[in-house]
Amino acid sequence: MYRCLSILALLLLTNICVAEINAPAMIKIQAGQHDREDSIVRVELPKSFIWKESYTLKTNDGALPLIPCQKLEENNESFLLFRLQSPLKSGQSRGYLLVEQKHNKQEKVLAIQEKQLTLEFSGKPILRYNTAYLDSPDPKQPYFGRSGFIHPLYDPAGHETTDDFPADHLHQHGIMFPWTKTSFRGHDIDFWNSKLQQGKVEHRQLLKTISGPVVGGFDASLAHIDITSDEPVDVLNETWQVRVYPSQSYHLIEITSTQTCATKDPLNIKKYHYGGMAFRGNALWLNNSISDFLTSEGKTRKDGNHTQPAWVDTHGLLENIESGVTIIPHPSNFRYPQPVRLHPSKPYFCFTPQVESGFQIKPGTPYVSKYRYVVRTGTFDAKLTDRLYKDYADPIKAKFIQE
Repeated sequence: MYRCLSILALLLLTNICVAEINAPAMIKIQAGQHDREDSIVRVELPKSFIWKESYTLKTNDGALPLIPCQKLEENNESFLLFRLQSPLKSGQSRGYLLVEQKHNKQEKVLAIQEKQLTLEFSGKPILRYNTAYLDSPDPKQPYFGRSGFIHPLYDPAGHETTDDFPADHLHQHGIMFPWTKTSFRGHDIDFWNSKLQQGKVEHRQLLKTISGPVVGGFDASLAHIDITSDEPVDVLNETWQVRVYPSQSYHLIEITSTQTCATKDPLNIKKYHYGGMAFRGNALWLNNSISDFLTSEGKTRKDGNHTQPAWVDTHGLLENIESGVTIIPHPSNFRYPQPVRLHPSKPYFCFTPQVESGFQIKPGTPYVSKYRYVVRTGTFDAKLTDRLYKDYADPIKAKFIQE
């Protein structure tokens, strides 16, 4: 009899737990000090919450249409993501209910893996991450071959905003992250200038891909390799977390790079005028008077080199239409705001924290860099950039509430 009562009690407890897990859920957001519009909202989910692919959001008052949402697993935690569908003024708050919608057909960002990984939305590509090794276009200089970078990066109209293996600098590749003047175990390594044949960066493994109605992306591992001796040595291990939030007017892309020492020895980054997270623009922007840079301080390629802006915009004409990419570094980055190398004539720039002095990447201390890319078709929008900068530096506060 006691055994039966115990089983009954266990069943009742189980039913209570299930009822608690499936209880109505609400998301409450707060704008904070900034006006919000089209912002990405991210809220941590409790481990006990059972997610259903049919979930969508609606406002408490039902005033807005149903809003797509998506669960994202990241760093052993679960998050719910959605995009703000209606502006929220500073100081205001809003509540959303998580509801089920059967036959919930939503357009998704798709991660398509073939020889390379392509992210696309509405049948249009957004970017390609090159997992496979691409041979040098010059067979006599095979050391320019490379993997582990983003190219092309497309604007919403489908134009390629980046370049790869440009004739003037075969070692530059779309979006890449090599260091230039470094030393390791007492000798010099240049991971940037491939012709020196001292170091290289390569893709190692695609860790995961993400497809969904709000965000798509991937995680990948890369290696920074010392090739100065017969036996190559991994100097740095690196992971890229790439997240893509598309829309019809602009694409929002966030890249988080985490570099760690692959051995017990540090990598010394020497003082130098370039090297770091880099962007090489479309070949049509080379030697083109329309193509230029613009920084948050109103500076251009003429006077912006080695300044420390909150963001950098690079732009030019593609098929007689202006296209551009604004890159916003995160305030948590090392030596923020980092100096930038704006090339005096070419459509390339990079964030370069070693301009004034060198530093070390030490064993056990990850070097983390975060950047937000805003890719557009059309002229630069100062209000949009300011809003996206504030969202990145000080995001909307969101809380998951379950009754």
